[in-house]
Amino acid sequence: MSLKSIPYIGEFLPSYEYPAPVRAARILVGALATVGNDVVANAIATFNILTVPVNAVVISVHTRIITAFTAAVTLTIGDGVAPALYLASAAIAPQTAVATGSLVGSANVSKHYLAGTNITITAAGAVPTAGQMEIFIVYALAGND
Repeated sequence: MSLKSIPYIGEFLPSYEYPAPVRAARILVGALATVGNDVVANAIATFNILTVPVNAVVISVHTRIITAFTAAVTLTIGDGVAPALYLASAAIAPQTAVATGSLVGSANVSKHYLAGTNITITAAGAVPTAGQMEIFIVYALAGND
């Protein structure tokens, strides 16, 4: 067995033999079906925002509110098991638009998915009729070994 070394920038080492590149997916979520929105969250419901394959490691989730959401709307980001696993509504602050460059990130939450699943956003409290946010999901594919 050889000594494991610190990975290069942008690599994740899930095993001794196979480094995996770290990637980020950007998803735009909005209350309206406007150009650019990847997900339209216009109801009190849970919406799939990213399909995660087997052996993916979600390293972190970051958000920025571009346009404030309707008053009383709460938003959480999680997976099919825990709707607020990555970010609770208090951290997202859906009624507060944020200047470019300021992101809210998940605090020390990462997860290795042994089965495929979806990362979700859940809207509650009120029907979203306004608002837009961007979500960055940082992940790596761990592979099998």
